[in-house]
Amino acid sequence: MISDFKKIESWDYMSFLDKISDKFTLAAFAAPSQAADIEKLLQMAKISVPSEYIELIREKSELEFIVGTSDYVRIWGADGCLELNAAYHVQEYLPQSLAIGDDGGGGALLYLLGEKGFGLYLCRFADLEISAARFVAGSLAEFLCGGIGADIFL
Repeated sequence: MISDFKKIESWDYMSFLDKISDKFTLAAFAAPSQAADIEKLLQMAKISVPSEYIELIREKSELEFIVGTSDYVRIWGADGCLELNAAYHVQEYLPQSLAIGDDGGGGALLYLLGEKGFGLYLCRFADLEISAARFVAGSLAEFLCGGIGADIFL
């Protein structure tokens, strides 16, 4: 349950978006995910959903970032996450994963237990195989705040 969800003390969400790497520009976002949708997501997920993602979608959803000058990455809210994981049968192909976003061009941004351990990976929706997943960063914070892996989207 959401009420059982514990916030990690070191995660300072209120300043998270203020710490976005200069490799990204926040172009758009939607209202926060609804508590009921977050609960459904937590129940559906076959992995332990990282607190950084839950805290982010509690504040804003459908965050669209421009990478560099023209490339794009979107972080979905809970409802988009539920819908697109089901539509693409993500957990059937990659059981230890959860797609949380996309690159606007057929690529899925996933939390995945992959070749380099648990972290963010990019994989084509049309080729959801562990061998095709490219490591992006160890966490969403490393990616968005540290800019680690941003070059993969350029």
